[in-house]
Amino acid sequence: MLFAAGLAALALGFAGAAFGFAARLVFPVYKLRTFLSPGYQDPLGWGFATALGAQHARPDVPVVAISGDGGFLFTATELATAMRHRIPLVTIVFNDGAFGNVRRIQEERYGNRLIGSDLTSFSNSADETASAA
Repeated sequence: MLFAAGLAALALGFAGAAFGFAARLVFPVYKLRTFLSPGYQDPLGWGFATALGAQHARPDVPVVAISGDGGFLFTATELATAMRHRIPLVTIVFNDGAFGNVRRIQEERYGNRLIGSDLTSFSNSADETASAA
């Protein structure tokens, strides 16, 4: 872990209901203004874009963005911003090929009837559309 390496500060951008909620409860924070969170809202896409801004604002502080693949796709276009402005952001993306919480709710409440929660079918349809063009 980065704290074991003796780093003075670490800012994290979390997104996604389960991960973000758990992080607020169990993630150790040792200094003020080193943990970024949207509160209890957990909007999709918040983590990467916010962490990118934090890294640009504080280049002296290591910043890590952590999100799921669904949330990351909301602001993945900000990779262009990172490249254009040479912002070195460490990013961890958990890949389950879906909007995980949406899929889980659909599986539990609607008898495994999945609508619009599978990112792999989305990427496959985008590939087919690009091939047809």
